[in-house]
Amino acid sequence: MFPFEAGAYSAFSRSFGIFGGGMPELDTVNLEHPLNSVFLRDGVHIDEYAKMFERLAELALAPVDPEATPESHDSRDSLSLIQHVMYSL
Repeated sequence: MFPFEAGAYSAFSRSFGIFGGGMPELDTVNLEHPLNSVFLRDGVHIDEYAKMFERLAELALAPVDPEATPESHDSRDSLSLIQHVMYSL
């Protein structure tokens, strides 16, 4: 269930990807837009987008358990709907 009671959260205005690995100096943020893409390599920008990603990950739904039956969910929320659709298809 998306926590609407948490209020508005304007994390970003377009989609982004963070590319990183064993060498932090090569980390890059890719901002996607229908007309162009922008690559950010500045550590400050990378840190900001990493914080946004962490916040989004906190708000994300838990993974769906394919072994759980739809009846095992106590509440009527987004996760229960996804579970129901999985069994309906």
